[in-house]
Amino acid sequence: MDSKNKIIFALDFPSLEDAKPFIELLKDKIGIFKVGLELFIKEGKTVLDYINKNTENEIFLDLKLLDIPKTVERSVEIVRDFNVRFLTVHSHDQKTLEAAVKGADRKVDILGVTVLTSLGQKDLNEQGMAEIYYESPLKLVKKRALLSFDCGCSGVICSPLEASFIKKEFGRNFLAVTPGIRMAHNLNDDQSRTSDPYTAVRNGADYIVVGRPIKNAQNPVLEAEKIASEIERGLKEKG
Repeated sequence: MDSKNKIIFALDFPSLEDAKPFIELLKDKIGIFKVGLELFIKEGKTVLDYINKNTENEIFLDLKLLDIPKTVERSVEIVRDFNVRFLTVHSHDQKTLEAAVKGADRKVDILGVTVLTSLGQKDLNEQGMAEIYYESPLKLVKKRALLSFDCGCSGVICSPLEASFIKKEFGRNFLAVTPGIRMAHNLNDDQSRTSDPYTAVRNGADYIVVGRPIKNAQNPVLEAEKIASEIERGLKEKG
């Protein structure tokens, strides 16, 4: 796979009009566009149709579904007609994940969200997690990744720090998709478990989700090219 195709660019914009310039700039520099909750609530299927009509990029619909199983199943059945590659579901329980996989009917790749990269020990403690999990978020990632694997998901969303475990434990075909990507000189912000693109790929990430490092760059195209170069370096060293 071309290194640029491992880049998922997060369209974290308030409207399609705001997103369009970046779609046009980056459609030949990245592989997948991520449409998250904010943009999807604002634009609905319109934004997905625009990407499908005007680019050859795949779509990652990042809705992080969590509801009663039948609602999740029916919602995913609707998404099947949207021509998207990935859809996220919180991996909190078996029934929800199984409902999502059933609704997808192998037409959408379901990714289980393990632990949000914005969450650290204090946050997990506040959520009421047992000490074993808030003291070591990796243990909670492991628990939820296993659940996602057993329920038939295509992979998980995890931090770059946990990608190596995912690949070692579940094999090359179970995808590790990693947000929390920052360039090496700018790893400190509201994300708690981050790494640079090179390290993420070396750790086994199949895809990396990048938003602000590209969006806020003086030259987004050049930044995307730099990230692709870092991915390529990581892939070569990984062998």
